[in-house]
Amino acid sequence: TIGYAFNGEVNYALEGSIYSAGTITQWLRDQLMFFETAQDSESYLNNSLLSNEVFFIPAFNGLGAPYWDSNIRGSFHGLTRDTNKNDLTTAALASISFQTKDIIATLVKDNIQVEKLKIDGGMVENDWFTKHLATTINRSVLIPYNKESTALGVAMMAGIASGLCSEDVLAQVKTREVAAAKEKSKEVLAEYDAWKSILEKQLY
Repeated sequence: TIGYAFNGEVNYALEGSIYSAGTITQWLRDQLMFFETAQDSESYLNNSLLSNEVFFIPAFNGLGAPYWDSNIRGSFHGLTRDTNKNDLTTAALASISFQTKDIIATLVKDNIQVEKLKIDGGMVENDWFTKHLATTINRSVLIPYNKESTALGVAMMAGIASGLCSEDVLAQVKTREVAAAKEKSKEVLAEYDAWKSILEKQLY
């Protein structure tokens, strides 16, 4: 896909589309009415980073990269009498991390190394999610102080192109780093493997 054009040069990007990310939190809030605001979701996430073997396939309207299956639909798996709201919420948000891991693995197959991952948008306000994501992908996650990075980037590029500011402004974007929880890595990856196995059975 085209990333941007600058100084007469077109820059391209590889895009791995995830159909359901922030919309999962919205669904838990609006349709299931688990909590009143997106920020409240953190109160219903297991501190262990684990969903107690409950898994969610986030396919409200199919799955994007790397599966490209428009027929599969969303589902919870592994429910027991002891399953609670926390497990369901944890499983739902964990599925975002798991999808991201799949896309990074696809990039690596194409010899594109991802040393750190930069994220933005509403999900960056969820400390549980950013820690789970970093642990799942086993990489640091960089979070901008201005969560609307897309809008900020467009404004910066417009400023540079019009001569109102120099390219030095790009280096002024400040971020904080979230590291993986190494002590939880083995358990989180075990849940990813179980999620992946369930997903593959749904696909094939």
